[in-house]
Amino acid sequence: MLVNRGHLFEFERIWRETRLRLLFFASYAALVVIVDRVLNIDTGVPGPPVNILGAAVAFVIGFKSNQAYDRFWEARKVWGGIVNANRTWAATVIAYVTPGQEDSPAQRELVLRMVAWTNALRLHLRRQADWAAEVGQFLPPGELEDVMASANPPAQILAQQSRRLRDLVADGSIPTPWYQTQLQDIIRECYDHQGKCERIKNTPLPLQYTAACTLFVWVFILLMPVSVVDTFKDSLIWMAVPYSALICWTYDTMNRIGDMSENPFDNLPTDVPMSALSRSIEIDVRQALGERAVPPPLRPVDHVLN
Repeated sequence: MLVNRGHLFEFERIWRETRLRLLFFASYAALVVIVDRVLNIDTGVPGPPVNILGAAVAFVIGFKSNQAYDRFWEARKVWGGIVNANRTWAATVIAYVTPGQEDSPAQRELVLRMVAWTNALRLHLRRQADWAAEVGQFLPPGELEDVMASANPPAQILAQQSRRLRDLVADGSIPTPWYQTQLQDIIRECYDHQGKCERIKNTPLPLQYTAACTLFVWVFILLMPVSVVDTFKDSLIWMAVPYSALICWTYDTMNRIGDMSENPFDNLPTDVPMSALSRSIEIDVRQALGERAVPPPLRPVDHVLN
């Protein structure tokens, strides 16, 4: 997630990522001017129809960008719920599991397993595979292999949490089944959060919106230079090049911003900072367990919080 709102930084990043496309638009506009005025081949297209097309394309881009941002914001709210669920889980486990016992192995196991679920969900959504370092350190010995053998490792971790609660009720570590019910409600909440993340990840914007929007943008880009060559007088004809290139660059950049925001779990600079949120969760729950040596929070790198 981009965290620096400085205008100079934002312009520099946009320029770095789009300058080649701007050069292409300028080159195409210059080619149109050469064909029309140097080779005397009439390429003029009436301006009003292209202007109407531009207004329609702007409307479509706006719709696509709004839908893409809604997906990002929903994903961020879900991960906010995951943060709160972990905090609630840690507090409830410490209160209900082996109550009054300090440095309880059962409490530590349950709390850290939920951190393992958070990291496993992040890797699952990003299609990453650093399971041993990111997940294995929070699980009891030998449990990672069973988790990795399943088709959905995060769901398997939550299932193991439920089984462990059942065993703790049986051996008396959880005094009453009512405590188990309270803890199971939090696990169900985590299942809900995971399902929402998977829905966002596996259900992109409909192709008819994304493909049609890109097609309309490029039709407008190809028509824009040939519609303005007759607007400028001979002495100012080369002004058509920067004029057309700037307009085409604006439309193309806005369309690409929608593409980048469509899937908030692709590990792009504009995505939900799941790594930073996972680390924040780990810090909170370790301190709730009474630990003092906790890892530092993640900091932005090149103005990007991962």
